[in-house]
Amino acid sequence: MNMKVIILFLLVSINSKVYAEYPQIYVHGVPISCTASNGQTVFFYDHPAAAQAARQLGGARADFTPQYGYTIALDPQLMNNLPFLGAIFVVYHECAHVALPMGVGLMSPSQERNADCYAIQAMRNHGYINSWEDFNQAMSAVIVSGGAHFMSQQRINAIAQCL
Repeated sequence: MNMKVIILFLLVSINSKVYAEYPQIYVHGVPISCTASNGQTVFFYDHPAAAQAARQLGGARADFTPQYGYTIALDPQLMNNLPFLGAIFVVYHECAHVALPMGVGLMSPSQERNADCYAIQAMRNHGYINSWEDFNQAMSAVIVSGGAHFMSQQRINAIAQCL
């Protein structure tokens, strides 16, 4: 397939419209799934309003609602346009917001710092970050895209401390 983000899905109904929820996504051919801190499978989804909100936050957004539980909305177009390391960082960053017992959607500096560290450590553990060059490529991609809630040099320096 020519698509860089390929999604396996289940169909759900929201307000009488059918949207797809995905328990696993493929980002540039790499399968990624996410488990919440309560053990729940986190679904990635393509609801148009969620994709718009994700786009405004740099490409992805973690959320929790009592009706649907933990979810992550991605903007597939933005994710497909990001280089591999940037896209992987954004997905792992959003997974952190639900995988770590720190809450979703508050966007406090400590939550963002924890999500950044989780993402970069997951990338290192999976072999995607093997050098400072890999780290710099990932951060450059995220800066250019505006992904992961917008990067600053101070934030990148803090992320580097997580390696």
